[in-house]
Amino acid sequence: MVTLARPEMADRRAGWGTGKRGFTSLSLDPLPPEAMAQMLAGMAPGLPDDLSARILDRAAGVPLYAVETVRMLIDRGLLVAQDGAFHVEGSLDALEVPETLHALIAARLDSIGGPERQLLQDAAVLGKSFTAGGLRAITQLAAESVEPCLSTLVNKDLLAIQSDPRSPERGQYVFVQDLVRSVAYGTLTRRDRKMRHLSAAAYLESSWTEEEGVAEVIASHLLEAFEADPEAPDAAGLRQRACDALVRAGDHAASLAAASSAEHYYERALKLADPADRATLHTRAGQMAWQQLHTAAARRHLDEAVALHTAEGRIGAAARTSVTLAAIDAHEVKSEQAAVRMEQAFAELNAVESVAPEHEADIAVVAAELARRLVLARRNLDVALERVELALDTAERHGYSEVFCEAINTKGLILGLRGRREEGRALLGCALDNALASDNHRAALRAYNNIAADLQALNPAQAASYTEKGIGLARLLGLRREEIMFTIGQLPVQVDLGHWDAAMSVIADVLESTDVEVTDSLLGAELIYGAWVHVWRGEVTDAQPLVKRLTDLCAQAGPDYQLMHDAARSVVLRAEGHDREALDILVDRVRRAEDLWEYSEVARWAFVEGVEAAFAVGDLQVVRQQLTTAAQGFSPAAFPLVQAHTMRFRARLDAREGRDAEVARSFLAAIAMFEQRQMPFWVAVTRLELGEWMTQRSRREEADGLLGLARTAFVELGATPWIERVDAVTQETVAAGVDQHALPA
Repeated sequence: MVTLARPEMADRRAGWGTGKRGFTSLSLDPLPPEAMAQMLAGMAPGLPDDLSARILDRAAGVPLYAVETVRMLIDRGLLVAQDGAFHVEGSLDALEVPETLHALIAARLDSIGGPERQLLQDAAVLGKSFTAGGLRAITQLAAESVEPCLSTLVNKDLLAIQSDPRSPERGQYVFVQDLVRSVAYGTLTRRDRKMRHLSAAAYLESSWTEEEGVAEVIASHLLEAFEADPEAPDAAGLRQRACDALVRAGDHAASLAAASSAEHYYERALKLADPADRATLHTRAGQMAWQQLHTAAARRHLDEAVALHTAEGRIGAAARTSVTLAAIDAHEVKSEQAAVRMEQAFAELNAVESVAPEHEADIAVVAAELARRLVLARRNLDVALERVELALDTAERHGYSEVFCEAINTKGLILGLRGRREEGRALLGCALDNALASDNHRAALRAYNNIAADLQALNPAQAASYTEKGIGLARLLGLRREEIMFTIGQLPVQVDLGHWDAAMSVIADVLESTDVEVTDSLLGAELIYGAWVHVWRGEVTDAQPLVKRLTDLCAQAGPDYQLMHDAARSVVLRAEGHDREALDILVDRVRRAEDLWEYSEVARWAFVEGVEAAFAVGDLQVVRQQLTTAAQGFSPAAFPLVQAHTMRFRARLDAREGRDAEVARSFLAAIAMFEQRQMPFWVAVTRLELGEWMTQRSRREEADGLLGLARTAFVELGATPWIERVDAVTQETVAAGVDQHALPA
């Protein structure tokens, strides 16, 4: 004989079966997740993973609960069988408790004692897990009866005690099955729910601080209390309290860099907020969306904020909100639109006749941002300098440290663009020091980025150190957008430093990502540097689709990236044997982008490819023209890498034209400069070129060491075509009967 019983059997028939021969008692534990998943898949094949996970989580290892939930969805037409699989029809935002289970669980709750049932209802208000202290604070039962009732509920397998030492909820009580909690909560009247939620909120407000992370829980209780009776006399006050609590929850989440949660709380608060507060909440929600690179949601909130501020005559607040919108414009490769937006905001502020301090602060903020956007759009640098001086003057007089850091940063960029690189770099350092001293983290991140970009042309290793500091600070603050910016922005430096595997890993991750906010933005244009690694490793078929994919994006990103894209096309064409076409692209492009040569480190890559293409077709006249252009456009102090390449190119030109006296000296000087800047690929290339020249001059002992070192570096980099080129020199030497030393593997 097999009988079934619940744990309550022990209360009604104490000792039943004890001492009987042949009696065996089995405790049926919940089914493990794997078995439940297998059962559900057999019953409802094709069930979407997210829905399956929700059903299994709710069933808590009880097969009946899962089965009845699926039957309910089928009966209501929300799950439809088609071609042997089930498909969702309609919305399943909330899973209701099936009527069959509701009746079953309610009957069980009715069977337990009155105090235990009341305590279970109280506990349901607190959530799936709760403390005994919290329960005592909201229940109407005597405090001394709470613990005995909890013990009874644990013995009846309705509650359990969290015992996992790794859990932050250790020692708390939890509902064994969430369905039981849902039914217990549903048996409360609206009045009782409201009373208990208010008690819970009062308990949390008096017992915890916001720093301990319960602001969002308080908000939830107040919101539930409001929704329990929205027509009550105290509803308006509860609505405001719930809204304030949600805002505090959002602020708390934002302080922890939990942008997604913060955005969610601000959006919930918007549904309860008074009209006067909606603009501020839209701004906060938009900033949190922007932090996650969700630009569409960010624009929606920020545009609404600007409209509300403008309608109420708050021109300064509208202009400040436009600053973030301009940043989104730039991210979406709309630099001109960003500049125009800030020009309009600045003009509207200037049209307001006001001498209030906050008006001056607004003008300073917008003037600094306008200067920044003009610089990034590469236009009206004179106007940009005027605006940045206005911002700096106001910041100095009023002690606006944030404005000062941003403005001095932009002024450093302006001076750099005007050829005063050292002075500009000093101002960037000043911006970084001030930002770090005042804990202005965003200004510090911008300074790290600008200094790293400036140092790319001077010393890639130093640039990498600033990039790593930027990544570290972004991660510490939980700023995902800035972390992505630094990670992708360091690609050219990683290529220069020979960190090819790391660079290609970043590129692969971005290309495989479904985040269109990255792949279709200015950040995505940086992926073009992967074309060089592919070509240098002999992976031309991988370089071709990358260059093609980024064609439109680089064209939209501005002249810098267009020039970079043409250089990438050129290196791919040369690898395919189309040397003349590669040269024609770059000669024409460089001619149309001469203004970039004064400041853009990107032009270094185009210069190198242009000269290589000219050598490949044997057009030494173009080589001389390119070298002359580089000498005029690049300062040796500001662009030492261009100087290093110029020396190796002049050595090759001298070798072609029979002027051997300076060849070795020029090659060795270039090697020294590349070594000083830790650029293993170009060190190896220059050693190979010098080794080839020495081999042709029968200086085999000197060539051996150079070729061996070059081959070792190429092997470490995985540069297969270059390894083959080294081996070809060796084989030609052996074939000519020269005693050739073995090269290192």
